[in-house]
Amino acid sequence: MTLGEKIDRYNELQVIALQTKTEMDELKASITKEMGDEGITKFTTENDVEAKIAEKTYFKYNDELAIIKYLKEHELAGFIKESINTSCMNNELKKKGTLTEDLKGYYTTTTSPSLSVKVVKEDK
Repeated sequence: MTLGEKIDRYNELQVIALQTKTEMDELKASITKEMGDEGITKFTTENDVEAKIAEKTYFKYNDELAIIKYLKEHELAGFIKESINTSCMNNELKKKGTLTEDLKGYYTTTTSPSLSVKVVKEDK
């Protein structure tokens, strides 16, 4: 297979994957709604494929500073994690300024190629 053929095939697979994901998302919504409407949380097909619905709870913290203050005041500091905002830090280190030089011994960098494939057509 030539390089051009490989790139074309990769693009075809990207399109198939997107179509498949779209169909799966639609089916998931439909299945979830139907099972909910019927009041069931588990269903097994004739082919022994099982579907389960589990309720997941997500938390969004609106005022993290107030929560941190409360935890510290109530000796619950074990729930607090000190960490680096990696997105901001990475962007700053890419600028190769003073911060990059001062922290050089405290981080490592790796690079890897990133492939982007899309159809390019000229509008005439």
